[in-house]
Amino acid sequence: MNNMQLRLDQLLSEFRSEFKQMFESEEHFPEGTWVEIKSEEDIDDVKYYPSLYLIATDCKFDENPCKLVFNDKYKVIYRGEGYHPKVRIQSHLFNNSYIKQGRKFGYYKCMKVEPGMDGINLDNPKEGYQNFKWFVYQIKLDVDSAIRKQAELGFDDAFDTPLASRERN
Repeated sequence: MNNMQLRLDQLLSEFRSEFKQMFESEEHFPEGTWVEIKSEEDIDDVKYYPSLYLIATDCKFDENPCKLVFNDKYKVIYRGEGYHPKVRIQSHLFNNSYIKQGRKFGYYKCMKVEPGMDGINLDNPKEGYQNFKWFVYQIKLDVDSAIRKQAELGFDDAFDTPLASRERN
């Protein structure tokens, strides 16, 4: 194994340990930046810095393997990373609006609650997601994308990959 792979494995292990410690009390959201998303305007409260972010909801999905749940009801359904997470989160939770705005960022690894379907639309009553609470939690990681991706893998190792983090589907 080369030195780069050893360092990446060590970094992954460190992230896994940090996440376990950070979220050991599932009673409350840990200190940090978290925002309840009720409307598209709430995305303005999401910070515009490079970060790892989690999306949690009380909307039930039977097949979600992620074990991280806050207050016994808000389960993490997505984890992602980005340099501009505010725009990414809009693409996840208000996908039609994101597309209509003709954003310059092409996100091909969007949140997928259902395989093959990018994002959801909290503002579309036909989808029914507006009947649930949605939260975004951010962890500032002002580092290279490759390191933020290791943080994603560390989260997955600690709590299992959330349902909607379907990078390959």
